[in-house]
Amino acid sequence: MKHVQKIYSLFTLMLLVGFAKGQVITADFTLTVLNEQSKPAARATVELLKDNKLEKAAITDASGVARFQKISPGDYVFKVSFSSYQTHTSGIYIFPSDVKTATVTLKPVSTTLKEVSVAARKPFIEQ
Repeated sequence: MKHVQKIYSLFTLMLLVGFAKGQVITADFTLTVLNEQSKPAARATVELLKDNKLEKAAITDASGVARFQKISPGDYVFKVSFSSYQTHTSGIYIFPSDVKTATVTLKPVSTTLKEVSVAARKPFIEQ
């Protein structure tokens, strides 16, 4: 009887270990995107990259928030792009982690004209 109980206990333990190994722990993450005036950047594109490959993407809401759910374990970077602003690439985030939120402040694209040409022609027929 004790022999059967030991076998049953061993089998139960092996079954539990098998289930535990089969479960993948995922993470949720919220990224807030702001402009240079610390106002929300609504409709910015946020990409979640792993090994430079797109894993997930989101568009920020009116509050500048992009939400990512069920992120598989690994090393990731966020790439944020928004019209008239420099593309921002984050440092590495390792998931799962205790860090659940982050904020990114975008910098505007600064364009300076090097030269301006104004051309005018005299009309062929004068009035």
